[in-house]
Amino acid sequence: MSFWLQILIGVIVLTGAILIFDTGIAMNRARDSITRVNMVSPAVYVGFPLVVLGLLLTDFGLNGFNWVHLLEFILLILGLPVASAMGSMQLGRAMMLTQTRVDPRTVREDLRLIGPVEEHPQVGLHDSPSRYPTEGELQWEIPDNVDEDTMDSDNSDDK
Repeated sequence: MSFWLQILIGVIVLTGAILIFDTGIAMNRARDSITRVNMVSPAVYVGFPLVVLGLLLTDFGLNGFNWVHLLEFILLILGLPVASAMGSMQLGRAMMLTQTRVDPRTVREDLRLIGPVEEHPQVGLHDSPSRYPTEGELQWEIPDNVDEDTMDSDNSDDK
């Protein structure tokens, strides 16, 4: 394997590893689980594929071109977004069902508004965050099996 190919592979793998590491640090700094789930994207869609591309190039440099390894790489890169999206949907569902506390600075969408969305024209998917209604302008639906007094209390175990 040539010296310049080794340098190129090193830069590709190091860039991917830095993106994954940086994503991990950013996730630890996030205040709520919704923001953490959204921060996974750079690692999943850029960092991990770069590391796998570096491994593929290393394999090609040492063992020559192999169609099977190229097909594995393509399937992995195409399957990764599907698996990531399914995981994010399951995490979001779990957060909604367990009523995980959300940081007040997190912009809420109109998924739990009472009534049709047409009644709330100021809430839209393409609006800028500054145009979202404040907490007092929204009517949030509280499930019947949840005590309203416990929703405002801190969920910490320091009792």
